[in-house]
Amino acid sequence: MSVEREQPEDAGDLRLRPFGTDTGRLAARIALIFLISNLLATFAKAILAPEFAGPVPVAIDFHVYWEAARQAVQGMPLDAFAPVAVPGSEATGPGGAPSYLFWVYPPIFLLLLTPLGALPFVPAWALFDAMSLAAVALALRPFTRTEPAAWRFMIAAPALLPALWVGQNSLLFLAGLVGALACIRDERMVTAGILIGLLTFKPQLGILIPVALLAAGLWRTILAACVSAVAVALLPTLVFGFGYWPALSDTLREFGSVLHAGAAQEPLICTTFGVLSQLGVNPDAAMAAQWGIVALAAWAVWRCWRSPTASFDLKAATLAAAIPAASPHLWHYDTAFLAATGLFLLRAGVLEFRPAGLTVFGLCWLGAGPALLVVNLLGGVELPVGFILAPLVLAALGLCIAAVPRRDAAAREA
Repeated sequence: MSVEREQPEDAGDLRLRPFGTDTGRLAARIALIFLISNLLATFAKAILAPEFAGPVPVAIDFHVYWEAARQAVQGMPLDAFAPVAVPGSEATGPGGAPSYLFWVYPPIFLLLLTPLGALPFVPAWALFDAMSLAAVALALRPFTRTEPAAWRFMIAAPALLPALWVGQNSLLFLAGLVGALACIRDERMVTAGILIGLLTFKPQLGILIPVALLAAGLWRTILAACVSAVAVALLPTLVFGFGYWPALSDTLREFGSVLHAGAAQEPLICTTFGVLSQLGVNPDAAMAAQWGIVALAAWAVWRCWRSPTASFDLKAATLAAAIPAASPHLWHYDTAFLAATGLFLLRAGVLEFRPAGLTVFGLCWLGAGPALLVVNLLGGVELPVGFILAPLVLAALGLCIAAVPRRDAAAREA
């Protein structure tokens, strides 16, 4: 007697079957062991460090989160906007002056972080990373349900490591986006909208999501997203006070000016704007080129999500690739999006389990992980990862753009 699967396989599920081979299962096991070992070693090193009670240099971004949460716990949430010096003596600006970090998030994110402000730094950082990784694992499950090895392989992607190392919220955004896509595929439109509204904690990455929803005519999702976004803006404001928004606006202007002027010295920015700035192009001209990429990405999302012949996996891949391509200030940890893009490209059949397809998928799966591992091993030596990752992001978007007319042509011939 045969045992049927709980749900029938679709074309995307079938394309993941090679992960279920002995080789695929072994690769997934090795990748998961590497990820867990790396994280345990990172946290163990932090615990044994003299500064265990306070921030450690590797978790630079979480330093800002933790300080903001501490201020909220002490009843002074607006003090989160005070610039925070980067921990570690090696993290200094020109002439030995300390570099500073800024709190630039809406109040919903501070509300979510506040409980972590009651914990010491390293336990709070470890808990934040554990929740981020668990969220990604939960979100990816619907797209890997028939091949557990594929699921393990994806949650162990080295592309996720930079966000875990520095304690960034990119993985929470990625998890919310993939979860919303799963809901849309399963026609749970209101739940998808609620998740999309929650993503306003990092609004700069969400500018193309409305383009996709409008192109597909998902009006219930749009309405639910609007209601959810208003709720997650208003309720935390009632907790922290209406003075939060002017303070956020001032900080965003200051942060934007600093980043725009200093992009040429930021090798970890992985966008057209960042790469051109590092090549000596005037920042204004580099930003103009970036706006051209934004327009291209928006057009690609609109065309794909509007197409009746594009599969849902291709639509998901296009959105996942377009988001990092369109963001002017995309950092190395945000390229975790590439791992999800690679998965959707495999499910869509744009990439196949052949040398060329596996090479592209492998590069997406690796992301900035190997480069940042080298950085850590070399004691903070910075590598210009943007010169590798920015073209890879655009290449992934290009594959999606090229796939749509091919699907249209195949549909006409059929």
